[in-house]
Amino acid sequence: SDLEIAGVMAHEIAHVTARHATQRAEREKTSELISRVSRTFQTTQRSEQVSEVSKRTLQSFTHAQEFEADRIGVQTIGRAGFDPYGASRFLESLGRSTALRAAMLGQRAAEGDIASSHPTTPERIKRAIATARQIGAPGIGDAARDAWLSVIDGIEFGDDPAEGVIRGRRYSQARLGYEFTAPEGFVLENTQQALLGLAGGGSEALRLDNVRVPAATPLEGYIASGWVEGLQRPSIQARTINALPAAVATAKSGEWHFRVATLRVGGEVFRLIFAARALSEEVDRKFLGSIESFRRLPPEEVGKLRPNRLAVVNTSAGDTLDQLAARMAVADRKREQFLLLNGLADASAFKAGERYKIVVE
Repeated sequence: SDLEIAGVMAHEIAHVTARHATQRAEREKTSELISRVSRTFQTTQRSEQVSEVSKRTLQSFTHAQEFEADRIGVQTIGRAGFDPYGASRFLESLGRSTALRAAMLGQRAAEGDIASSHPTTPERIKRAIATARQIGAPGIGDAARDAWLSVIDGIEFGDDPAEGVIRGRRYSQARLGYEFTAPEGFVLENTQQALLGLAGGGSEALRLDNVRVPAATPLEGYIASGWVEGLQRPSIQARTINALPAAVATAKSGEWHFRVATLRVGGEVFRLIFAARALSEEVDRKFLGSIESFRRLPPEEVGKLRPNRLAVVNTSAGDTLDQLAARMAVADRKREQFLLLNGLADASAFKAGERYKIVVE
């Protein structure tokens, strides 16, 4: 809605008008100076303690800036004639999205991290509502919901194929031209550093990334070069997987057991690391099967990779929430994702005859 978008824009503009970037830069310089002096004149243990205190102080300062930007933003949209509660409604959606993602990964939603650059969403919502109450009651201004639905109908949704597309357990990378399928039960997440996956509430995990390794370096030698902690050298094996040179091995560190693989595609080496609390024969077979799914994508398949899109659908009297949710092109929790996408608190908020967003291929 106009109200939520205004809230987000006002928050970001508040960072500029309050000169938060400049203030943070000065704090970072001070923090680094304190850490440098501490490293020079104090013991290692004391230096680490000072650095940690300095880090926490900086993060506390950053959290305060976020709260201030929220407050200024709410006041700004209120003065501009927008519903001041629009900001808190956006934050509520953000919080629901975070909680749903955590549930899909089999984890609890984070209660707050002192190292995070942003304070917890519930606390931000609480303060944003308190600021809005000083301005007036909700319902000010036109949300322009229908106009926005028309604007976003057909817009790209989710991952860019050039950076990798997740379809259930399958991950396809257009820019580097490969595809990989995770084991059954894994939920994948694409980050700037690597493809990550979790299963079993965190009892199993995977990581896929790539590095440049000289062509003259054998993969068996690279896998033993020290980037895998606890590598069991006798387990290293050279293989060929889907016509690609590869090497696999096992490792153990603390409570975790690892199945590791490297595969060479041109000038890149792809590194796959699977982790499990117990690497039974069945689990290891599952991990190896996933490693063997790694393959190069031919150009014609790369050309067919497309991002998902949002489609706005008009519902009639006979349509139900579950019917629309079933049409969502998402792998997990279709119903919950439909509710979140449309800002519906629960199923009782669904009304036949309204326009709703769904994700389509």
